Formats: sequence, structure tokens, C-alpha cells
Amino acid sequence: MSCNYDTCRTFNYDKRRTLFNCRHMYPHKILSFMLLLLLFVSSCKAQNSSPSALIDHKRPKIVVPSGSDEHGMFRCSMIDRNGDLWFGTTLFGRLYRFNGKSFITFSKEDGLTCSSIYSIAEDNAGNIWLGTNKGLFRGINGKFSLVSIPGIKVGHAPSMTTILGTGNRNASVPDQEAVYAIVSDKKGNLWLGTENFGLWKYDGKSFTNIVYINNGWKIIPSDSTQYYTVPHSGLIQFILEDKAGNIWFSTAGAATPSFNCFDGISIREVKVANLSSVHIFYMIQDTAGNLWLATRDNGVYRYNGHTFINFNEKDGLLDNTSCLLQDKSGSIWIGSVGKMKDNGGLVTRYNGKAFTPFPLNTLSNTGIWTMIEDRSGNIWIGTKEMGLYRYDGKSLVSFTEHVGRQ
Repeated sequence: MSCNYDTCRTFNYDKRRTLFNCRHMYPHKILSFMLLLLLFVSSCKAQNSSPSALIDHKRPKIVVPSGSDEHGMFRCSMIDRNGDLWFGTTLFGRLYRFNGKSFITFSKEDGLTCSSIYSIAEDNAGNIWLGTNKGLFRGINGKFSLVSIPGIKVGHAPSMTTILGTGNRNASVPDQEAVYAIVSDKKGNLWLGTENFGLWKYDGKSFTNIVYINNGWKIIPSDSTQYYTVPHSGLIQFILEDKAGNIWFSTAGAATPSFNCFDGISIREVKVANLSSVHIFYMIQDTAGNLWLATRDNGVYRYNGHTFINFNEKDGLLDNTSCLLQDKSGSIWIGSVGKMKDNGGLVTRYNGKAFTPFPLNTLSNTGIWTMIEDRSGNIWIGTKEMGLYRYDGKSLVSFTEHVGRQ
């Protein structure tokens, strides 16, 4: 078949309209041309696509290595400003980020020399902060480093009852001191809860020790450093900033755990339902302004600033509760640790009227340690020993593969 000039002219490209002029083409030629064009565009797209664009859309998996601590757990979680999910673990201190398509693992090769991650926070600059068994880590562009700023150093000496600061305002979290809790407040400060040395505030330049009596040791900072006291235990279990900017924190590790509020001027201890002691694992504030407290052995408390209401086994909960979440619909999700009841109970949802236990048989003999909702409304559940799960409202899907497990 021959092709004259007039026929070829039908392929001229109109740059103004980004269209091909096909007025004079025969139908079979049009079909052939469109097939060739489709193949050309597909080929160019494949050559220019980035690796992330070519990702396998099968469900991604977190591979738990053989030899992991049998008590390894997904201990904490966070959603960052981009909507990515972060999960801290006690699986050799591994940190995972889920970008919606795949998991990215951070470990010793990325600077994480810890074995357990207890808490995660993001600062105003987008940096990731981790509370670990080896201290405070900061992550910038995927690389993590231990934060230690020269200043007040604390020593362990049995004969000492008073420890003096250096006179330098810039205190530091003691080297290798475990950090259990981290919160980023509305002003951009970071609040840190440590194992033995109380509550700290970091304003981006320096650390201030919110100091207190610890097992008979009185720690005295320099005159220029703020000084407050709390009568119980040095381990700060959890920290929460409420809508008014108050800092709530719970202590543990002593015969008498405490529940405290710091308003920037003073610290006051709040007695939970007039009980002598309540061990508080986790706290959230709901959209109505109530505080919810997950406790060991006492179920959950709701506090409106004046009175406490207790929810426990009689309401369908397990008494040993460990984490809380309010979803986009306003429902409160409660995670528990222990053996599941016949009707469920390790995960329970409260819709404002009733508690509904989820009979998630897969999680029957584990513990729920962290829960977070993604932007699509899925609930992610981090467990002890059983790995990470996602619940979409209908089914529970595992995202963990255990190597070497029978």
C-alpha cells in the first residue's frame, strides 16, 4: 500500500490543542495508530517511573527475625504530618514507618542502638523523637542519634542524699537514662518522662528538669532552673497535654503511683476516685474535654475535671487496660492485656452508650499495647508477640510475618 503526501499530512500534530488530526484516516488506520500510540506511551511511562511507582501492591509485611525476644511487642505508634504511620517496638529496637504502600525499617544501621522503643513524637520541624531504654533519640532524614547535651549530670552514690547541679541552666537527660514518654506540646516544646529522673522540658535549645523527690533523693538544680516536687517515684509512665495546655503525667515503679497535673506554675497531685493509688498506663482527652485513663487492675476511668467514673469488668472490659484511642466518629477504643473472655474483650469500643467487645480470636492470648487510626479510618493494632494488625471495620488483617515460628 502506498502513502501519498496528502495521506501523511493527516498525522500533523496540533500543538495548540495537543490533538492529532485524524479527519482523513481510514478506520483500520485509526485503530492501528491508536494501538501504536498506546504502546509508545506505556513504554515511556515504564522507563521514567520511579521505584516507588513500580511498587508491588500486594499486602506488605513486617518480617520479625528469628530469635526476637519472646515478649517482643509493638509498643507505641504515631501518625505524622504527612499521614505516615510510625511504630516503635521492643523487637531489637526496630522502628517502622508505613507510607501507605510499604514498610520502611529503621534499626542499628540507622543509628538506633537501643533494644526497646517506648514512645514516639514529631516536633514542629518534622523531626522524629524516640524514648528508648537507652535514652532519647532524634531522627533527621532517616538517621537517628542519641541526644546528650552537657549540663547537669546526675551520679549514683548510695551515701549521697543531695545532688547538686553545675550552675549551668542547660541541663541534660542523663546518659543512658530510659525515656518512657514523649509529648510535643502546642508551643513546640517536647516533654520527656524518664525512668529515674522525672519530667523534663526541651524548648529546642535547652532542657529544663521538672524535679521531684525520688525514693529519698532530693535533686536540686541551679537557681536559674525551675524547681518542682512530686512525692512519688521517678518513673514517668505517660504524659498528656490537654486542650488548655496543662501537662498531665502519671508515675509508676513505686508502692504509690500518682496522677499529676502541671499548669506551668505548680504541680498538683490528683487522687483518682479517692483511691490511695492507681497505676495509669495511658491517657487521652476526648473531643468533649474528658480525660480517659487506662489503668492496671482498675479498668478505665473518665474524668471531667471534677469527678471520676469507673468502667470495668461489669461493663464488659478487662480490668488490665493498656491503651486508648478516640476515632473520627467519636468512639473510644480500649486495648487490654490478658486472656480474652469468651466474648472478646482485648479490644473494646465505646460509642457513648455501650461497650462492645470485639471477638478477635486471632488475638486471644496476647496483649494490645498501641492503637492508632489512619486517614482512611482503619484502626491499626500493635500487640505483644502477635505483631501488627489492621482493622477496616469488617476484617482483621495481619501485617507481620514471623520467621522461624512453628
